[in-house]
Amino acid sequence: MVTGHSTVVENHPYVHGTAQNTPGLRKVMQTTFAYSSAKKVMCPWFPVAVLCRMLKVPSAGFYDGRGVPVRLEYQTDIVGASEDEVSADRPRVGRMSERLYFRQLLSGRDFAVGDPVATQMVNFAYLIGDRETQDAVVVDPAYAVDDLLDTLADDDMRLAGVLVTHHHPDHVGGEMMGFSLPGLADLLAREQVPVHVNHAEVDWVQRTTGVPATDLVGHDHNDVVEVGAIPVRLLHTPGHTPGSQCFLLDGALVAGDTLFLEGCGRTDFPGGDSDAMYQSLRALAGLPGDPVVYPGHQYSTAPAAALSSVRENNFVYRPRSLEEWRAMFDRGR
Repeated sequence: MVTGHSTVVENHPYVHGTAQNTPGLRKVMQTTFAYSSAKKVMCPWFPVAVLCRMLKVPSAGFYDGRGVPVRLEYQTDIVGASEDEVSADRPRVGRMSERLYFRQLLSGRDFAVGDPVATQMVNFAYLIGDRETQDAVVVDPAYAVDDLLDTLADDDMRLAGVLVTHHHPDHVGGEMMGFSLPGLADLLAREQVPVHVNHAEVDWVQRTTGVPATDLVGHDHNDVVEVGAIPVRLLHTPGHTPGSQCFLLDGALVAGDTLFLEGCGRTDFPGGDSDAMYQSLRALAGLPGDPVVYPGHQYSTAPAAALSSVRENNFVYRPRSLEEWRAMFDRGR
């Protein structure tokens, strides 16, 4: 049995993900996935039962009804791949432990359904937790916090805290484009839990949401928040805002508006810094282990991709120096 051919699957009973292509896997992937290029295979939405029958793998390889991620395993004789080929070019979207609870939820589709602003903004919220302790945090609650909390309750998880990537209203609530968006303040009115933000973002979050600073827990770069027994590493990535942060855990990088699969966060809003964004993107590019990038918005066809793929295909990684970055992005400066 060749392990490691993992496909992260959200929103049971359907599947979505991306996988690096190898000659051996191409035979089976072309029968089930939409082949897009010589470098990548993209999986469409597909009923789990059908996909499992076609791949001849157990359905336990996907999320169960509680959103539990489980590694898929393919037999070598099915895909025609050798151990050497697998290790050299391992197709994976994520490598999450069975204890980790992780859900990626799209605004307007998975929560805040029918909300025109949520639908237009295509924000991702994330639920991260420990299945054994049943503790969980929500990343960037906005639009319909009741929906997010109800999802946790449906999955037998309990809210233990909030992780905030940055202060913009589409991530934490507040006034935006003439709309008053629900968010962090509404969540705290229902559940009193710690809200983890970067130190440089505390004042901005307070002004945007009206939440008092006493409800916010400020953090430094590389601090770790324990969700049950799941460690979440907080990475300070200024550029989009002064205190933007990303979250690194168990093969996943929740990147907020710092890094998208195509592009990066804008730096022309108050508090934005183009030079700082360049440095933050370089720091993320150097992360070990090739984590899967989970962005703050679905500005691309795929909802997630391996960091190596993002480095290769995202135009923000074309500049090889700060000078080239400035020439590309700061021409009007």
